[in-house]
Amino acid sequence: MREVSNPLGVIDELFSPFSDANDSNSRPPREWREKAHFIRALELEDEENFEKVPCLNEAPETPQLSLVRYRCMVQDVFEPEWYATHLLETEGESGEGGASGSRLVTTKYREVCSCQEGKVLRDLGRRGLGTRGAYYCVPLPAESSWARLKDSSEESPQAKRPKHGSRNFPLPWEEDKGVACVVKLYDDHAVHQPAHSTGKGANRKTGPHSQEELLKVCDTVEILGVLCHDPLESPCYRLHGLVIRKLPFYHPMLAFSPQWLSEERLASAFQRRLPFGAVQIARQNAHEALSKALGNDALAAEYVLALLISRVYGHSGSMPLGRWSLNISRWGTAGGDGVSVAALVEAISQLVPRVLRLPVTAETLCQSNWRPWKDFDANRLRAGQLQLASGTLLVLDECGMTPGNLDERGVRATQAIEALASDQLLVCDFNSYEVQIPLEVNCLFISQGTSIFKPDLVLPLQPSAPSPASALSASAVHALRFWLGLVTRRTQALRVPPPVMTAFSEDFARLRSRGTALRQQTLHAWVALARAVCFTHGEDELTVDRWRSVFAMEEELRTRDAEQSLLDAAEVARSRSNIQRARGQDKDLLEEAYKIQEESRMEEENAQGVAAAFAATLQQFNGQSEGASSCSGLVCGGNGYCDEDSQGARCKCKAGYQGTGFVCNPAAGFAEHPLISAAGAKPTQVADLHVSSLSGNGVAVAFRDPSRRNRGFVVLGTALDGGMRWSAPALISASSPVFGPVLVELDQAGGLAVAYRTTKDRGGDGMLLCGRRDAENRVQLGPARVFSHYQAQAMTLIALPQNRVAVLFSEHQPVTGAEAEHFGTSLLAEMSDSKDAMMPKLLGKYHFAKGAVTRITAAPLSSKTFAIAFRQSRESAAYREASVSLAELWGTELVFTTSPTSLEPGRGQIWARSVAGLGDGAFAYTYHSGAEQVTKQAVLRLHPQSHRLEMLQEPQVVAEGFSPFVSTVSTVHREVHQFQPQRGQRIRAEAQPQGHRFFTFIGGEGAKGRGRLCGVSAGLPDRCQDVGASSKEVLSVASALLSDGRVFLLTSSASGTPHYALVGLGSA
Repeated sequence: MREVSNPLGVIDELFSPFSDANDSNSRPPREWREKAHFIRALELEDEENFEKVPCLNEAPETPQLSLVRYRCMVQDVFEPEWYATHLLETEGESGEGGASGSRLVTTKYREVCSCQEGKVLRDLGRRGLGTRGAYYCVPLPAESSWARLKDSSEESPQAKRPKHGSRNFPLPWEEDKGVACVVKLYDDHAVHQPAHSTGKGANRKTGPHSQEELLKVCDTVEILGVLCHDPLESPCYRLHGLVIRKLPFYHPMLAFSPQWLSEERLASAFQRRLPFGAVQIARQNAHEALSKALGNDALAAEYVLALLISRVYGHSGSMPLGRWSLNISRWGTAGGDGVSVAALVEAISQLVPRVLRLPVTAETLCQSNWRPWKDFDANRLRAGQLQLASGTLLVLDECGMTPGNLDERGVRATQAIEALASDQLLVCDFNSYEVQIPLEVNCLFISQGTSIFKPDLVLPLQPSAPSPASALSASAVHALRFWLGLVTRRTQALRVPPPVMTAFSEDFARLRSRGTALRQQTLHAWVALARAVCFTHGEDELTVDRWRSVFAMEEELRTRDAEQSLLDAAEVARSRSNIQRARGQDKDLLEEAYKIQEESRMEEENAQGVAAAFAATLQQFNGQSEGASSCSGLVCGGNGYCDEDSQGARCKCKAGYQGTGFVCNPAAGFAEHPLISAAGAKPTQVADLHVSSLSGNGVAVAFRDPSRRNRGFVVLGTALDGGMRWSAPALISASSPVFGPVLVELDQAGGLAVAYRTTKDRGGDGMLLCGRRDAENRVQLGPARVFSHYQAQAMTLIALPQNRVAVLFSEHQPVTGAEAEHFGTSLLAEMSDSKDAMMPKLLGKYHFAKGAVTRITAAPLSSKTFAIAFRQSRESAAYREASVSLAELWGTELVFTTSPTSLEPGRGQIWARSVAGLGDGAFAYTYHSGAEQVTKQAVLRLHPQSHRLEMLQEPQVVAEGFSPFVSTVSTVHREVHQFQPQRGQRIRAEAQPQGHRFFTFIGGEGAKGRGRLCGVSAGLPDRCQDVGASSKEVLSVASALLSDGRVFLLTSSASGTPHYALVGLGSA
């Protein structure tokens, strides 16, 4: 079939209608339906037909430039590549021959582009440039031999792979078992665009073959693409992807995407492959195989079998539901010398496709690479032992653990294992901070005594005399593997009727009444265990009888654990003795490691209350109508809260979010509320709106009221879960009008700074005053102090340490007999912290620009550094209307560390603008270009060596059409007191959506505003998507970040009517 043997020939034929080179300004489409052609020709809508394509994993000697299928894990995500999307093929060396002898040729899906004999290829410059995503992919780590290949390399000489050093990372747990590939994906929708678009043409195919979602680190995927390999250039394969499908929890007998493998197909597979009674036979065979490897401990075999098929089926806040970890202790003691961890792992590997055993000792913790780490010199993510594919069983063997010292690296390795086992998060070391990647891996701890980790359930092993067991036939093993694969593909919750919940709570309370130490995490582990046991029996609902059998398992576990506690006491005594003898520099690290095994035994909870809360929470999460009578009986999810009414207590999402209260996502639209009625005042219109964030989830709104002789007011508000609570408006000045009021909170608790000018046009004074807010959110303002004359432009305030502020304003200095001088000026002032004498102290003025300056805006980058964006008058032939500079506080001096930089020196009419920090000294500069009628966004950063502003991202168009306003907010603003996260700080990376967020509000259709939400990666916005639009026309906007991560968005219309909305940005 040509699509397999010669895919590039097919692609070139599909491109030929667009190869006309007559129109020098035209550009071929990014995609010309080549993906749709291959899907149709190979009949890939039925995923069973993927088997028609040769698999690189099984036969790496596949011919070059043929279509192959490659199953892999994404080990690293490279920076997008720039490449020439198409070239011009012309006659002769001179390229002369006219358009009739020229044609466009595509370069997609290949490393090298060739031309016809006697012709040459010409580059088209910027017209022919495009980007493609690049990913470093490897075969799935820790695959069992039966799952890795249909025909093992020992049986098939053709399947032997070439050994080469192309690995981007070491595989310390196994020998080289496959080839690595650099995978390249094409088109905007495969690399840049978000998973959900709202614009025209956004109805793209979202089936199993769509590439709309970006690939992420640790994703398991199968890629159909064109294979390229030049061993002279690089020992690593290149695979240019045509069709991509994600395969979470990949199983070789069910190699289908979750979208294709529906519940109906699962049910059909059950009926076709597992006839009546086969489920119980398969379950019995699995139990016997595991029991034999566990010294004939039937109880341990039940727990391990349940762990093998457990899946995460939802989240309650940040807690993954369905996840649990198991520790089998007393391994190799009490008559169990015959059991072997290696034999257990071998038995498990015969049942499941991926299992990995890692020895855990003081030496391996301190010396092995457990966490993936960022190599900034090579700009690569180097793999660690914990970087696995989802669905892998990780066996952590602590049997070799002996008393010893853990250094800092060992402690961090211990914490990384804990994060993976308890939170399903892979911790990556980025030198000065950590990044967490969601990863669903079940953990089994094997130890002789007490584990140094905190597993959910601890089962002391009790082996017995071996009993004769017959070997399973090949067909029985095949059926057993298929059964386990079917069960693990199910991700729905277990149905738990109210009678079972009652029995559940009673049993939990009875155990606690006996003095058994139980944590709330144990309750979740019980439900996950019950779910797994039910599914192994082919049941979707937990009955009272089945729960009693599960609880009987738990009671036997507790009986064994009571015996184990006697041994633990002796171990605790030894641990305390070791700490006392430790050297001074090692003591803290040893105590931290020891605390891990002590924590679970020191937690005290109310038994009946915790059980009732858990029962009510689980009932509501599963969609059952029964709930709790009060909020003490509910645990709501992230960005959710509990609300009580006459119907009882329910979990709801905070204002700005939508969902069930257990799972809350950013709302699709803005719920707008009038500011006037909410604040209790009744002005007919407002102007000069300004908003600033306050501690304690508060905001301060300043505005001018034209209907009251241009008086200025400040209103303080507090964002609650369900909305805003407002204080009464406070008058800024009783003696003069107030134009352009701005306000910031000082680092002293309750301190405020307010600035304004006294007239609309030139001739007014610039005023600065101190203020305070009390515990009841009332404002007290001190006397105003004049700091400048001839003010006519809006000003900006930046808070600095030690109660200092920087006032940024446009200064006009008349000169006798000459034209007045103009400057962009900053005033450094110290605000008084005295309640009796609230008077600003002016420390000095500093110029940041020479010439007329308008439209000043600023954003903090650290506690002492901030970026200033402004519009500056033209100098000679160069425009300076999109200028930016950086300032830093040095002691009592304000220093401008860079000269003003113009982003658009060749263009004028730059109007609205906004800046926001993105972390690590980077910031986004968003501005509206009136001449082009587009809004652009650039990213800049201060280079640490040259101390010059460098462009991380050239200005890019983010919106088309006129916009009278631009407002940006970044969650990095909450961390402006540090350029980088402190060592040890964790930053979640999403299943983000987690991590930093960057929110932009700009003009949309019909004079309305629309929001745009991006993630932040390496100081750059990414994964951007539209998040809603205002329901009313918008003329001006102001926004501020709340302490809880929401955005307070304030808008006004042409009539001066203000409205506000709370905007959710992502998971808590």
